[in-house]
Amino acid sequence: MTSSADHRKAAILGQAGSPGSGDRSLTVAFLHLAPELGALDRNRTLIEYGTRVATDSGADWVLSGELVVPGYRFEPLIGTNWIADQPDSWMRRLARLSSDLGVTSFVSHPERDAVTGKLFNSFFVIGRNGQILGRQRKLDPTPGSEDWASAGEPGRLIPVDGMKIGLLVCADAYKPLPALRLRDSGAQLLVSSAAWWPGEWGPKGVRVNCVAPGLVKTDFARALWEDPDNLKRRTATTPLRRIGEPDEIAGAVAYLASDASTFMTGQ
Repeated sequence: MTSSADHRKAAILGQAGSPGSGDRSLTVAFLHLAPELGALDRNRTLIEYGTRVATDSGADWVLSGELVVPGYRFEPLIGTNWIADQPDSWMRRLARLSSDLGVTSFVSHPERDAVTGKLFNSFFVIGRNGQILGRQRKLDPTPGSEDWASAGEPGRLIPVDGMKIGLLVCADAYKPLPALRLRDSGAQLLVSSAAWWPGEWGPKGVRVNCVAPGLVKTDFARALWEDPDNLKRRTATTPLRRIGEPDEIAGAVAYLASDASTFMTGQ
C-alpha cells in the first residue's frame, strides 16, 4: 500500500442545492492497494488499515479500487460460493469503523441478490454514521474476467455529505451515456471505482499507466464539443479555458510507451 498522505486530493465542491456557491474543501484519499488474489481476510484488513491511515491524514472520504477484497480475477481461484447478500459481517465491520472514524467509505465488493441469487460487481457508499447510503451494480461486466457477474441497472443519485453523487464502476465510465445520464439527473459529482493494475502486475515487472486528459476534440467526443452550451461549461472549469487537441495528448502517450518512463507506473 502506498501512503494515503501521498495520494489524498483536495477537491472544491459546491454546497448542496447551490452548485458553485459557498465552495468548501473536501479531502479525498485514494487507497492504492496491492491485494493478494483470493486472500479475503488479508485484503479486508488492508482496506481497514488504509482507512485508518487515511483518516489520520485528514481524509473526509476514502476510496479503494475495484474488487480489492477478493482481487480482480478471483473466480477461478476461490469460486463464488463465499459471496453473500450485503451487508455481510465484514461490510458491517467496515461500517462500524467508518462510524468510529467519522469518515465516508467507498468500497467495491461482490454481492449476491437476496431474491434472485444473481451475483453483481457492486460499489458501495458507507456514510459517516455507519449506514450504507447506496450502491451501484456494474452495468457492463468485463467479459472473461467478470463472467460470474450479472449486469446491473442504471442507479439513482446518492446524497453524500450534502451532495448528489453518481456512482460508476470502472468500465462503465468508458462510454459517455452512463455519466451523462447521471449528470442530467442532477449529479454534482461522479465517483468511480477502478481496478488498480500496478498493485497486481508491478511485482512481475509490468507497468500500468493511463492517460485521462478530459475533453479532447476527437470524433468520439464530438457530441460534447459541438454543443456550444456544454463546451462553454467545460472550458469554464479548465485552467487554459479550452479543450485539448489530439496532438497535445499524443506526446504523453509516446512518453508512457517509451523507455523514458520505465520507472513510472500507477500514473
